[in-house]
Amino acid sequence: MPNKLLIKANFCDLRNVKEETLAAYDVIEVRANVVVLNDRARELIARYPVTLKCDLATDKPNIALRSVNGVAEVTPGDVPEADTVLTVNGELKIASGSAEVLARYLQITVNGQVYCPRSLSGKLGNVAVNGQIITWPDGAVQLKNTAVLDSTFALRAKPALYWAARCVVMLDPALDAAALAKQGVRFDTPRAILAQSLATQAAPLFEDDTDLEIVPDGTAYLKDDAELTAALIRRKGNKLYVDGRLTLTAESAALLPQLEYCKVTGTAWCPPHRRKHFPPAVCRQRKFRQCVADCCRARAGYRWTIGCWRPRTAFA
Repeated sequence: MPNKLLIKANFCDLRNVKEETLAAYDVIEVRANVVVLNDRARELIARYPVTLKCDLATDKPNIALRSVNGVAEVTPGDVPEADTVLTVNGELKIASGSAEVLARYLQITVNGQVYCPRSLSGKLGNVAVNGQIITWPDGAVQLKNTAVLDSTFALRAKPALYWAARCVVMLDPALDAAALAKQGVRFDTPRAILAQSLATQAAPLFEDDTDLEIVPDGTAYLKDDAELTAALIRRKGNKLYVDGRLTLTAESAALLPQLEYCKVTGTAWCPPHRRKHFPPAVCRQRKFRQCVADCCRARAGYRWTIGCWRPRTAFA
């Protein structure tokens, strides 16, 4: 069996490595964000079975290391020290006008997401991303990733482009989409969920590449995972849009016929010890579309259509 040496570190200085150390192993692997080398170290590594897996290999010894767990920001006024290496475990937000500051970093490693203006998307040569790069329009007003708008939004709205990284939700019947249009409000987002009565006036507010989803009036939007219970129906009504996972319990079997509309973007999950309360066809499926459609057919004569299910009487 080969004698293997594995080194894992954020920063690894190999300038003083000894040849006898390298000769003692059959395989050497170095995994680091930054590896510091010199000519001698490069020559030795080339002669021995050494593999470097790093974001940056440099000969600069005086490196300033900075690590952030959570959210880090690069702004025009936050100028780093020379030869700074930044590691972010979470989110990196790059503000508009930060191109010069960004270039001063020797290396930036992000384990997570990077948010930056679209004008800077081509200037991330020194940024290594183990995750996703999300760009937003320059000059846009940034909303929450999932922006649920109500009637109060119009009171503060400006004649500007608003951007949401994930989704804009417009289900409040008191939201005046026509007034937003007159104010010059526009939206840039990958997806928009619109109430049917608002769709005609709200749809033109979005960019052409936005995926528009029209849902019945009175639908309640649930941002996270939910459990189908009587309390949930009392609070939110019988029209639900679950943007996550829906858990079905023993109580849920009797509640399904009460729902007029239900859309789940994730999976309906039925715990194994609850499966006896549902028809066998439901328990064999994991995806919500198949689970709920089978259950409704068995219990209340529902029909699956366009990503959701409704009573068959709606199609008579």
